[in-house]
Amino acid sequence: MSTAAIKKNKTREVAVKCYLSISSGNVFIQDSLNKAFKNYKFKPRDKAFLSEMLFGAVKMKRRIDFVLDKFVEQELSPWTEACLRLGLYQMMFSGGTPDYAAVNEFVELTAKHDNPGAASLVNAVLRRYQRESEKIEYPGFDIDPVGHLGLYHSLPDWLVKSWINFYGKIDALALAEHANSRSLPSLRLFSLNRRKPNFKEMEDSGFIPHEYFDGYFTYTGKGDPRDKDIYKRNFVYFQDPSAGMAVKLSGAKVGDYIFDIGAAPGGKTINLYEAIQGKGKITAIEANQGKLTGLKKNLYRMGIKTVNIIGKDVQDFHVRRRGDVVLVDVPCSGLGTLSRNADLRWRIEPQEISSYATQQREILQAASNLVKPGGRLIYSTCTISDPENRGVVNSFLADNPNFVRANTSAAVYNLKRESVTVEGDLLILPFHYNTDGAFVSVMRRMK
Repeated sequence: MSTAAIKKNKTREVAVKCYLSISSGNVFIQDSLNKAFKNYKFKPRDKAFLSEMLFGAVKMKRRIDFVLDKFVEQELSPWTEACLRLGLYQMMFSGGTPDYAAVNEFVELTAKHDNPGAASLVNAVLRRYQRESEKIEYPGFDIDPVGHLGLYHSLPDWLVKSWINFYGKIDALALAEHANSRSLPSLRLFSLNRRKPNFKEMEDSGFIPHEYFDGYFTYTGKGDPRDKDIYKRNFVYFQDPSAGMAVKLSGAKVGDYIFDIGAAPGGKTINLYEAIQGKGKITAIEANQGKLTGLKKNLYRMGIKTVNIIGKDVQDFHVRRRGDVVLVDVPCSGLGTLSRNADLRWRIEPQEISSYATQQREILQAASNLVKPGGRLIYSTCTISDPENRGVVNSFLADNPNFVRANTSAAVYNLKRESVTVEGDLLILPFHYNTDGAFVSVMRRMK
C-alpha cells in the first residue's frame, strides 16, 4: 500500500472513531473534529476530507440507513455499522474516491477492529450497493412528499410536515435541497477600518463578494479563513448576510442609544457599532456566561472598546434611560441554519418548538420595557419556524397595544418580494439568497 493510501486509510479510521463519538449524542461534530485535529497531524486536504465525511454522513444519516436496511437484516456492532454508513456515504455522495477504493479500505478497517465475518459482511453490502444502486426506489415527491423529502433528503418527518404546512410543497423541496447543500463561511467587511483592503487580494485569498448583499463575502478558499491575512488584519468578521438584516432594518443611526440583547458572539453588535459610526451608546446584554468571553474577544479584535457589556438576563436588567433601538436576538431552534449545522436536524425535537416560543415571548416582553416612546423594538431569530417567529410577534402585539409593526418594504431594502410576509415582517428562507434563514420583525413603541 502506498504512503498516500495509508494516510487516507488513517483518515477514514479517525472518521469512524469520530462518528462513533458523535453517535453517542453527547459530542458535537466540530468538537469531535477539533479533538482529532489536535491529536493527529493531518494536512489541510486530509482535514477537509475528514470534515466532509463526518458532516455529510451525519446529514444524510436517514437516507443511508434507508439503503442499509435493504441490504442488512442482522444486528451489527457499532464499529461495523459505522464503517458501513461511512462507506455508503462515500459511494453515494463523495465523487472524489473510486468505489473500489472505498470498499477495500472500509473492509480493512472492519477487519482490523472487528472480525473476519464482519469484514466479509461489509464487503458484501458495499459491493451489492455498487451493483444495485440504480434499483433503489424512494417515495415519489408528487405521490408522497413527506416520504420523499424525509427519506431521499434525509430529514425528520415532523420537520418536513411543518415546512409543507407553512410554506407548501415546492418551497419545502427547496428548503430540503438547501439544507443538504455545501455551506461556506460568510464574512462581513468592517466598514470603519481605517485601512482599506485590496479587493483583488481578497478574491485571490478566496473571499468572493456575495451575489445579493453588499459588504458581505463568501469564503471559497482552502483551509480556515481565520488563517488568512485578510482576517488577521481585521478587515472582516464572521456574519451571515441574513443576520445583518436585523441591524439594517433597525434604522440605527449616529447618536442612538441602543440595547443589543442576546449579543454573543458579537456580529450584530459590531454591525450596530458600524451603523452609528461609533458615535452613540451600545449596551450588549448576554445571559449566557459561557459566551461572554467570545463576545468580548470579537469586539476587541475589531478595536471596539466602548460597548458596555452586561452579563445578565434581560428580565433582571433595569435602566434609568430607555433606548432608541432595542435589538432582541433570542435563543431559537436554529432551523434556518441546517446547511451548516449538520446534526441539528436530529437534535431538535418537535416539542421543543413550543418551549422556545414561550421563552422567546418572555424575553421579548422584558426587552420591550427598555424601549422609549417612539423607539424601535427589533425581534430577530435564525429559525424559519413559524411558531417562533410570526407566532411570538403576533402574541406580543396582541398583549401590547402600545407597540405596532413598522412594515418592511422589499423595494426599499432591495429584497425579493417573497422575503416579506403579508404582515410586513422579514422572512428569509435559505434558498432565497443562498444564506441562512432568518426572521426580523420591527416594532415601534407608540407611548
